Amino acid sequence: MTGAGDGRTATRRATHAVLALAIGLRVALALVNREANDPHLPVVRILADEGRSPGVTEVWEAFQPKLYHLAVALVWRLLALRDDTARLLAAQLVSAAAGVLTVLVLHRFLDARILDPRARLLVFALAALNPGVVAIGAQATNDATVIALGAVTVATATRFFATQRRRDLVATTAAAALAILAKGNAVVLPLAMLATFAVALVRGAHGTRGTAARRTIAARAAGFAAVCVATAALLGPYVEIHRRYGSPLSNPALAATAPPRLVAHTDVQRPGVRSVSDALLTFRLVDMLRRPTTSNDDGLRELHRTSLWSQLYGRASFSRFASHPPGWATTDPAVLRLGRVLLLLNLVTALLLAVGLVRALGFCATVLAGRTPLDAATLQRTFLAIVAWGYLALVTAYSLRFRDFAGMKEIFLYPGLLAFVAILGGELERLARAPRRMAWRALAACGTVLALADVLDVALLIRDLALRLA
Repeated sequence: MTGAGDGRTATRRATHAVLALAIGLRVALALVNREANDPHLPVVRILADEGRSPGVTEVWEAFQPKLYHLAVALVWRLLALRDDTARLLAAQLVSAAAGVLTVLVLHRFLDARILDPRARLLVFALAALNPGVVAIGAQATNDATVIALGAVTVATATRFFATQRRRDLVATTAAAALAILAKGNAVVLPLAMLATFAVALVRGAHGTRGTAARRTIAARAAGFAAVCVATAALLGPYVEIHRRYGSPLSNPALAATAPPRLVAHTDVQRPGVRSVSDALLTFRLVDMLRRPTTSNDDGLRELHRTSLWSQLYGRASFSRFASHPPGWATTDPAVLRLGRVLLLLNLVTALLLAVGLVRALGFCATVLAGRTPLDAATLQRTFLAIVAWGYLALVTAYSLRFRDFAGMKEIFLYPGLLAFVAILGGELERLARAPRRMAWRALAACGTVLALADVLDVALLIRDLALRLA
């Protein structure tokens, strides 16, 4: 008993250390960074200095929902910030605060989902310290905000499907509505919620029977949908964008190109997607190891730039892979070697996640076929599977429509981060409880080295950006 208690204490301490480190990395990176993936601050300046919302094409990111921009504008006004650097840092610290919220929600979510303490610690470290997740929380963009609200939505939704309490549904509805006001890619969250309601409506609510139960489900789904749609229509830019461009999720800054062919390559200005098969049926690991960064000009220097899965994998694995923001690019041989190590180490977790995603899809098939009892756990797993696969479908459709490699961003998946983490955590827990302990020990050792390498990656980025300021 003492040994087990000591083990649990050590695991709790390690988890708290990971939590503190994850928060510290986000704040430190936000303090030394001076660039972002996209220029959102001109929108904030108009809101803060002119007291109006810019037209959807007035500045580059004006078509975006304005929740993040309004929050930053409010901070600027409350603190009477006029200096450009102070304003930039405030905007980045708002993103860092959203990143911290994501980590805290993730920590609590995993406590309820992953029962094995070893698997829970490992998956928490891999998610909280992931360079892609950390990096976006240090930039003045709306991504960290929608990621945080997405995490809250997924966490409260899974709790609602377990408890069926009205307050949990209210919290989910509020978080989903706010997420829609942060960025358009939040649309997957309410759609996943409604799809899960539809499954419950067809199969019947767990713990209840008959017409009354179906009416309750339908009423809850209708109320949820009404709030989300009304919020998007009345407070978001979606109606105007739909009127102008034919779709509420159009991006005026990117012109849609001719659809790619199935196999034959067709040219685009910055490939990107050359064909469907080239983008979706390739994983160019050798090319990524040869060139662990991405060129951002019109020329095509790396084959991995035309492979969707390579781009998502590389950007999530290594903070310098995208070579963007421009000041984050590096030619340092030591940093590039670390990038190659990260690309190799992440193969194990990527494979486990892929297995988990396939398993989740199969589980949904059994639910729809009526072969799985419809209880709280079934609804939770169904919802998480729909969120994860919904975000994979979204980033695939976006990449095929616009075809520019800049649309192949892993951050587009991160509002569904908790769903991916839950699926990966389930696979880790399965291995942790397997009779063959050697496999788990090898996996735990690999995951520990990967987490430490992730920390080193972000620490070196912080160092390099700090030296630029000196």
